[in-house]
Amino acid sequence: MRIRELRPGDPAVKQLTELVRHMSERLAEEGSAAAAAVVAQSATSVLVAENDDEKVVGMISLFEFDAFSGRHGWLEDLVVDPGARGDGVGQDLMDHAVALARRRGIEKLLSCSHPRRLAANRTHVAAGFDLSESNLYHVRFDAPRSTPVS
Repeated sequence: MRIRELRPGDPAVKQLTELVRHMSERLAEEGSAAAAAVVAQSATSVLVAENDDEKVVGMISLFEFDAFSGRHGWLEDLVVDPGARGDGVGQDLMDHAVALARRRGIEKLLSCSHPRRLAANRTHVAAGFDLSESNLYHVRFDAPRSTPVS
C-alpha cells in the first residue's frame, strides 16, 4: 500500500466518487467534478491510500487555515473501502495526515468522529489526539434544524 497526496488533474481523483459513496450518497452523485474541485483548493490536501493495483482504498482530507489563535488544521473525510478495513489503512492515512500537518507548521489539528465509530475513535487516539472538552456545533443549510434551543 502507498499513501500519497493528490494533485489537481490526477487521474485517481475519478476513483474518489466510489469511495465517497461510503460517506454520503449525495456527495457521490456530485461525481468526480466535485472531487476535483476539492483537490484543487489551495488550502486543502487530499491523501489517498492505493493498493498494489493502484486502486484508491482510502482517503483523508487536511484543510489548513490561519486564525488569530494560530495556524490550524482540520481533518475530514477519513474513509476506507469496506474491503480494506481492518488492515490499518485508516491508521496509516491518519498518521500521514498528522505528519503532513506538522511539516506545514500547523499548531493545532482538529478532527471529530461520532462516538459510535469505535475504530475511528481508536485511530484518533493512536495518532496522538486528545478528546476535547468542547462542544462542536454545526449548521446544516440543506436540512431543517433538529435541536431546539432553550
